[in-house]
Amino acid sequence: MDAEGDIATAHEAVGTLATTASQRTGLKIRIPACPKIPTQVTTLEIELMDSVGGLKSRDRIFGEPPTIEELLDPVEEREVGDHDYEFPGGDNKIVEEVRRQMAIEKGDIMEVDSDSEDGDEDGNATLEYTFTQVFTLCQQLEDACLQFGELKLSFDLSKRLRAFRACVRREEIRGAKQITIDSYFGGK
Repeated sequence: MDAEGDIATAHEAVGTLATTASQRTGLKIRIPACPKIPTQVTTLEIELMDSVGGLKSRDRIFGEPPTIEELLDPVEEREVGDHDYEFPGGDNKIVEEVRRQMAIEKGDIMEVDSDSEDGDEDGNATLEYTFTQVFTLCQQLEDACLQFGELKLSFDLSKRLRAFRACVRREEIRGAKQITIDSYFGGK
């Protein structure tokens, strides 16, 4: 069939194909009226609701007991808004974020926000350091003083850094909060 460019011949060929296709009766489409729920799912739902009924009878549930839909899909677990730890990029993005967080904790990299909230556009914004970061920086500078530079100046700077480090440690201890050993290890 060479009907390319000939509209009348193409229209006639399509008509013939349509007539032939409509006369075929071998094709049957069967769609079930209602999908059958597996018996295991039904059994588990019944057991769960029996457990809820048992809790209600022992006065462990106050008010109306939750329905099966409320138990399986609680409102609290539905996604609402954006999350800090939502990674549409998959496993590689998760691994990258974990490594970045670990590097920040170890002090290998320092997180600096580029947006200044106080309108300080010229880069004079002060960085916020934790006590641990300041203590570590002082210790690193002290080590550098011993390794480089003129002996008298290095010794003087090292001595002042130790005094500053002691001051930072006092501030940290002054603001410390005493906790129980159970809460420290994650107990409740």
